[in-house]
Amino acid sequence: MIVDIILALQIVNKVGAATMLTTIDELYQFLQARKGLGIRLGLTRMEKMLDMLNHPEERLKAVHIAGTNGKGSTLTFIKQALIENGYTVGTFTSPSITFHEHIHINDLAISDESLLEVVNQLFPIVEHLDQSGDPPTEYELLVIIAILYFVENVDIALVETNMGGRDDSTNCLKPILTVITNIGMDHTSFLGENKRDIAVHKAGIIKRDIPVIIGEINAEALEVILNEAYQKNAPIYRLSDRFFIKNLKLDYKDRETFTFLTDDITITNITLSLKGKHQVTNATLACMALVLLNQLDYKVTSTAIRQGLKQASIPGRFEILQDKPPIIVDGAHNLEGLKTFNETIERLYSGRKKQILFSAFKDKPVDEMVEELLGSFDQITLTTFKHPRAINPSYLST
Repeated sequence: MIVDIILALQIVNKVGAATMLTTIDELYQFLQARKGLGIRLGLTRMEKMLDMLNHPEERLKAVHIAGTNGKGSTLTFIKQALIENGYTVGTFTSPSITFHEHIHINDLAISDESLLEVVNQLFPIVEHLDQSGDPPTEYELLVIIAILYFVENVDIALVETNMGGRDDSTNCLKPILTVITNIGMDHTSFLGENKRDIAVHKAGIIKRDIPVIIGEINAEALEVILNEAYQKNAPIYRLSDRFFIKNLKLDYKDRETFTFLTDDITITNITLSLKGKHQVTNATLACMALVLLNQLDYKVTSTAIRQGLKQASIPGRFEILQDKPPIIVDGAHNLEGLKTFNETIERLYSGRKKQILFSAFKDKPVDEMVEELLGSFDQITLTTFKHPRAINPSYLST
């Protein structure tokens, strides 16, 4: 690890010899060099950089979303409804395939030109931290880039954590609303070996006096989250307590339809294009967020909410590539996500013969994931993909 850091700094310093980055290739080299720094939890470097930038995060209106699963879907539902209401919406999501795909305004990824412009604002600050022996990581820079890009260009930003929450780089935000979707077993080497410990990390995004929306969470983890909210006087909006799902059913196109209900508001005839009952939960969290945003002067209509939720789509989330025969891709990346995927398969394709092509990262609970698939699929083909964390299929077959 020490060798990786030294190598990364050598590359960065070589690029940094110029007064600024002039090409996208130089920028990629600059960011790629940071990969050797690995994961470094904590907000110290973020706070240093933001202080030197005169705290742009304090001027950014943001919704902060944490949770083991469902963050991206909940964010997408909120985004589409806000766009339908005419707002310009920034979104930061992680992980992502390319640097650009982390950062969007509405549905357009950050351009090479904008990326270069923002990174050049950061360049002297990064060099200062490098020379002081506390170099920022690639992920920390991506979060700072998103903040600088959004603060001048959007009405509101929707930001999901990468891992945990309390020590995640995005937790430098001063949000107007927070959301915790659920608590599951993932990233256990960093977050803890049980849901209570993991909940401590997720609950870290809760801010004093700022409303928090909570999804379906088991009792042990829920206690942690509620205690954090009480200590910070954060108003709590919990699914099945302050807001509800009613009249859930499939329509003639196998789309989930339901009614969103609070004590004061009812939105009927909501239809989702995203597949699975779990997406109803995510969409309901989004509805509650939109209701609260309406109270915070982000005006949204029931019609626009319905339209936005219906239009919401995410590549690789139970994405149906072909109908006859059905070919589906899904990026379920942990055991809870795989169980949800299986439930959706059984809900939509019960009684049919099914085959699956499967691979995973080697730091996931692969044995349990394969065991989960065995009861649902007639044939499982094990494979791999190009990534240093990808598991070898020879392990899977043992």
